[in-house]
Amino acid sequence: MKTYSAHASKEHRWWLVRVEGIGVTQAKNLREARVMAIDLITTVTGTPASRIEIEFTTDLAPALRRRVDQARKAIDALEIQQRETARRSREAARELVELGGLSGADAAIVLGISPQRVSQLLRA
Repeated sequence: MKTYSAHASKEHRWWLVRVEGIGVTQAKNLREARVMAIDLITTVTGTPASRIEIEFTTDLAPALRRRVDQARKAIDALEIQQRETARRSREAARELVELGGLSGADAAIVLGISPQRVSQLLRA
């Protein structure tokens, strides 16, 4: 697997995509920009698309880049917190049912969640 760097910048109605060491292509939107970058690399190098990895960046004003970076960090932190919450919920549900002898319905009331959610947690 070979990794290439591609950078997209907005030029009027088009995204100009520069692939480092390969060349330049254009696209109507960022989804297409990634596809066009891979197509450019396969055309120039002969490398199959399945063997290409793209590190893709976009040209944004510094204030927008900071805002995007902050949002991505918040999303990452939330995902970590969600995994931890799910782990703790699974443990609590199991302990209430297995050690505490509660029914799933009673465990749901104690945890403040639906009986269906308790069932999901016990299956996980």
